[in-house]
Amino acid sequence: MSRHRAETRTRPGGSRHRTALALALVAALGVGAGGAGTYAFWNDTANVTTGTLRAGTLDLRVDDNQATGLNTGWTKSSIAFAGRTPGEYEAYPLTLRNVGDPPGTYTLAVLRGSTWTYLNDAVLVQAYTGAPVEDTTYPVQDTCSGTAVGPERLVSTTAELPLLTASRSLAAGGSDTLCLRIGLATTAGDGNQDKSGTLVFRAVLTQTS
Repeated sequence: MSRHRAETRTRPGGSRHRTALALALVAALGVGAGGAGTYAFWNDTANVTTGTLRAGTLDLRVDDNQATGLNTGWTKSSIAFAGRTPGEYEAYPLTLRNVGDPPGTYTLAVLRGSTWTYLNDAVLVQAYTGAPVEDTTYPVQDTCSGTAVGPERLVSTTAELPLLTASRSLAAGGSDTLCLRIGLATTAGDGNQDKSGTLVFRAVLTQTS
């Protein structure tokens, strides 16, 4: 009886299959190794909150205690006269103070108030440095101790009339006192008898660098 020798046969393509499987395993191991090295790194955010950042002010105060705050004014009732005739003048002090933060320069103008019955040839206004110098004799001729800072203005129109030839400096915390000389022109006609009016003095402070 013959004996059959066992034969080991290799399937076609088996070698290629094992090679592909080995490569896939290596790739998988490589991915696994790479995945093991990838972290979801933690982070931290710190917000820094400042103190209050408050803007400064530009504030022009009149006569030290009045007109405090942006674009405010007041009625200075002490600037008034009665019974004056052509050629008579009275003088009044006006102090302007910069109570804001930056330095500035200011201008000053005059215009008619809401009450006005004078004709166009009557009221004169001029600004000076210094203080009022009172005159108690007739005709009343109050003057100012300083020098003129602008021309004499005849309030002959409703328009704003500048009183300063040049703007004046006003440091932060500083003040400036002017003398306002107001009177009736010598040429004021008869039609101004028993007439009256109010004036508005407009000071504008502008910041300087």
